[in-house]
Amino acid sequence: MIVPHDEAVESNLIADHTPRSKMSFNSRYKVPNTSSLVSRFFIEFFAILILVYPMLHIYVFLQGDMEPYKRGFFCNDNSIKYPNLPEEITVGECVLIWSCIVILLVPAIEFLHITVFEHSEGPRVWRIPWVFIELYRVLGYFALGALCTLLTTEMAKYKIGRLRPYFLSVCQVPLDEATCKDEHGNYKYVIDYDCEGDDHEVREASKSFLSGHSSFSFYCAAFLVVYIHARLSRLPTSEPKKPFRTFKIIFRGLKIVRPFLQFGIFCLAFYIALTRISDYKHHPGDVVMGAFVGLCFASIILFFLMDLFNRPRVFKMEVLNSMIADSMDGLPRSGDANGATPLRNMSNSAQSSRQRSPPERQTEADEVVDISHMHRNRE
Repeated sequence: MIVPHDEAVESNLIADHTPRSKMSFNSRYKVPNTSSLVSRFFIEFFAILILVYPMLHIYVFLQGDMEPYKRGFFCNDNSIKYPNLPEEITVGECVLIWSCIVILLVPAIEFLHITVFEHSEGPRVWRIPWVFIELYRVLGYFALGALCTLLTTEMAKYKIGRLRPYFLSVCQVPLDEATCKDEHGNYKYVIDYDCEGDDHEVREASKSFLSGHSSFSFYCAAFLVVYIHARLSRLPTSEPKKPFRTFKIIFRGLKIVRPFLQFGIFCLAFYIALTRISDYKHHPGDVVMGAFVGLCFASIILFFLMDLFNRPRVFKMEVLNSMIADSMDGLPRSGDANGATPLRNMSNSAQSSRQRSPPERQTEADEVVDISHMHRNRE
């Protein structure tokens, strides 16, 4: 996703005063220009279109032509003899519920998070407002995972072709002895049959594995639960400016409410999954596997792509300006006669600033010292 401008600027300030052998750490954070941002946006948009096209092809263009795998049955199989009840929560309602929750919750948390932290930790310089970058990043990854989950679910439905619990009630195939039993009077596996019911209902009754309601609901629930935990897990260390102290109070209140909100989201996903069993739309195993697939995709998106809990350390602009100015006066770029480099002098300046600075400034100086040790270890 797009790299925030303030991180890029601050890390490049260090890179400008660091020898070339030590550039590898900072080279990851480059200042994005307009052309790079636009090109990256179109690349990511094209990647999402690649996933959207198969979904549209399945749901729109092949809805009446694409047939699931034709699976047989035993006439004495009671698991497919349930009545065809109306759905308590339809597919459209399920998608609408979770989309509304995400669209309302994510921007509100991002706006509150940015307002509290940025007005607490000092001014920043951005080319693009941070809240828009974070919304693009979070919602983009969410859409990517949701599309992957739905596409995987549809592939399983058409390839496996498991019969739903109400299959025989819509198929309306005659269950006489000639159809159900062999010459020895034993129930046989019926594979050559013709349903007399509605073609669309018969097609839907052959797509039980795995549950789309369950996979999508548990994907959304897992994504939101982990996202809320990451965003509301800490408070700013410094006191915000007076007009923004109310936001910090709200943020603190949300941190207290966070476990109840997470539990409510999980219960909603669990309830939607249970309705698929009570409505006889899926077997219990279909619902369990759907939840497992949704949790797997949520884990991949959150911990391997978004990396919410391992974001790079950011240097504050005002600290860098003072420390670079103190450390670079009269020093050559490649090091002085004593072998000291600007980065080592920056470390010494950071140590001296800790002695004469308040606790917040000491923490900021410690960050620079930690990074300087990382550079020396890589030599």
